[in-house]
Amino acid sequence: MGGSRQPQNFGWQADLIALLGLLGRKRKEEGLTQAVLANHLGISERHLRRIESGEQDALTLPAALLFEWAEVVGIRVFDPTPTLGKPDHD
Repeated sequence: MGGSRQPQNFGWQADLIALLGLLGRKRKEEGLTQAVLANHLGISERHLRRIESGEQDALTLPAALLFEWAEVVGIRVFDPTPTLGKPDHD
């Protein structure tokens, strides 16, 4: 009974991959080179290339890196006032 454990797939994983694609497109639209963005994020240009090309497993990326990257290219990732369900009406 020692079979290998299969990783679970969650809907947010597809969202994460889509976010990375958007971040890469926005970097280019903003005219930022990989070297400039990597320096700002405190990572190597090679690491950023690996992230953008999909060589780096997106699930291993720190959330802080993604939030900072999004901020640099002008994307708001998080809405601090989410609504959970429908509001109550009197």
